Amino acid sequence: MKPEPTKLNLVLILTGGYGFPTGDAYTNRILAFAKGFVKNGCRVSLLIIYPGRKNQVSKSGSMEGFDYYFCTSPIWPDGKLRKIATGIKGIFNSLIMLQKLNRESIIDAIITFSQKFSQNFPVYLFTRLKGILFFRENNEYPRIVLSRGHDKLSSVERLYFSFVNRFFDGYIYISTSLVAFNKPFIGKNMPVMIVPIIVDDDRFIFDQFPPQKEITFCGNLYGEKDGVTLLIQSFALIHKDFPAYILKLIGHTSNPVEFEKLSQLVYELEVSEKVVFTGFVHRDHVPELLDQSALLVLARPDNIQAKGGFPTKLGEYLATGRPVLVTSVGDIPNYIHDGVNGFLARPGSVEDFAGKIRMILQDYENAADVGKEGKKLSLTSFNNKFQAERILGFIEMVKNNKN
Repeated sequence: MKPEPTKLNLVLILTGGYGFPTGDAYTNRILAFAKGFVKNGCRVSLLIIYPGRKNQVSKSGSMEGFDYYFCTSPIWPDGKLRKIATGIKGIFNSLIMLQKLNRESIIDAIITFSQKFSQNFPVYLFTRLKGILFFRENNEYPRIVLSRGHDKLSSVERLYFSFVNRFFDGYIYISTSLVAFNKPFIGKNMPVMIVPIIVDDDRFIFDQFPPQKEITFCGNLYGEKDGVTLLIQSFALIHKDFPAYILKLIGHTSNPVEFEKLSQLVYELEVSEKVVFTGFVHRDHVPELLDQSALLVLARPDNIQAKGGFPTKLGEYLATGRPVLVTSVGDIPNYIHDGVNGFLARPGSVEDFAGKIRMILQDYENAADVGKEGKKLSLTSFNNKFQAERILGFIEMVKNNKN
């Protein structure tokens, strides 16, 4: 008989600026982690150090099996000095809350999702005093690397990374590229593991109906991160061949300058009547919008952000069981095999992406079968319960090696 897994008392630390419980992919990843640990029988507490976006949420409470605590007000105050004071208060209160939680039940491990030295260093000192394991989850390159590249770090910056990256007892990375980049800064004996995108498949349990004539993207509409411009251009090449289809873009339209650029592009390509901007959609309503689509798309460019990260939305796409088309960047081709459990296009090529859309829609019966194979990833490699169980094994390994 398989032994009962150890039930750990875990604390997850969220910086707060990305929003809670409604935010972006960063927030969804942390919530999937928390629920995955709960499914494995762990006690989970989530500390939110800084205020987030203006969500209607209590300062503390419980949701989906775990407890959460804002270490200061859930909403930033007005004024620069008041914001600084609030940030300091959040850091100080996080230590008080950790002490309180540890008195109630000894904490086995703390996992921080924060890049901030000001947040992590006080927690590091706390863990050394209390003998608690401290892990860092890392799902993207540092901002300075994203802006300048790998090879343009100064000697001082490299020393800084070598210093701050050794606060932890182990690392959880989202991609192989991040492991390779950070290896020189963490020492050869630092325990590391890779946890790719994870999805809470419970969010995708509902009655499924035949898809609508919709090609759908969900995510950040602006900048180069998700290739929305290329996606619109690709759709413009094929829309006359499939006049019943629309392109639905789910995401914030609150930046008037950037939204005007996309609107102008849609107008110039003469697809204004075929492209629908939904604006912000609450995370609870996203799964059904994705599920009603015939095809889910993501045209990420081949840049440093794509190499280091791994789009959370891909896990959500796959969880619907609908056909998924993505560009072959980063670690994506390690999991998605073209024509088997998804479809891959060359990054940066409007023509190739458009050609793949055309191929999928022309033989949708085959594409639907490929989508069903893709869903299996959301139940295995990308499943939050499965990956949480792997992380618990990793924590136990680190603990045993220290004893």
